[in-house]
Amino acid sequence: MRLCFHILILAFAVIVQASQVSMWSPTFTLKGTLDTLTTGVHDFQNTQGPLELIVTPTPFNPTTRIQLRNIDAKKATQMAIYNVNGQRVCDFSKEIAKNITEIVWAPQSITSGVYVVRLVSGRNAINKKIVYMK
Repeated sequence: MRLCFHILILAFAVIVQASQVSMWSPTFTLKGTLDTLTTGVHDFQNTQGPLELIVTPTPFNPTTRIQLRNIDAKKATQMAIYNVNGQRVCDFSKEIAKNITEIVWAPQSITSGVYVVRLVSGRNAINKKIVYMK
């Protein structure tokens, strides 16, 4: 009876541990001996820090200042402003390509409302909501 009880508890513990494994858990293939294990995980040092997009002030009239920080010059970088319908209102990609990191935007032919500044650099993207008031 006692042996049967321990086997039942052990079986329950194995089932609980197996059910806690999620679908996104990383798996590693181990190669080599116990002294040298290769896992396929590479060290990554980001010396620049995270990509930043700073927009001040918001709400704004007549201008707003857009600052870009930690842009990697090796990656293709684009920045544009969109209205709430997803239409591109202004594109600053040419300025970004010239390594300009601060832009003063003075919209002239747009209506008051909510706009989105979108910065894309490589695989990273940042969206910031801004409000233009006439």
